[in-house]
Amino acid sequence: MFMKRDRLYFSFLCLCCFLFCALDVQAQQDYWKGQVKDAVSGEPMIGVSVRVKGTGSGTITDFDGNFTVKASKGDILVISYVGYKTLELDLKNKTTLGVISLGEDTETLEEVVVVGYGVQKRYPVSVPLPRQKEMIY
Repeated sequence: MFMKRDRLYFSFLCLCCFLFCALDVQAQQDYWKGQVKDAVSGEPMIGVSVRVKGTGSGTITDFDGNFTVKASKGDILVISYVGYKTLELDLKNKTTLGVISLGEDTETLEEVVVVGYGVQKRYPVSVPLPRQKEMIY
């Protein structure tokens, strides 16, 4: 009777140790903070997409160009904005992000097409007629 109970405790202890070791092996995810600015003017950029490559996680920059994203040490951040060059940052050798500058992509700016849809009320167009002399009846 004691042998079965001891064996059960030993099995449970081994299982717990295995689970704790397996959790420690998983990649540690940290919060990475940074700011995105325009390379030419130095102004903060609002609404820049910052996402982790290969995953669905990401965020956009706030009013001051700041962002916070959760990623692992070996992940790659993809930073993109319309009209600017896409930047990929490898987090492998980085400890902080700081200020990230995005340069304009002049090649793709030539290909932008703006399409507008709207409703406009029609007004009759009248053409002024020459003045007629008073008619006598």
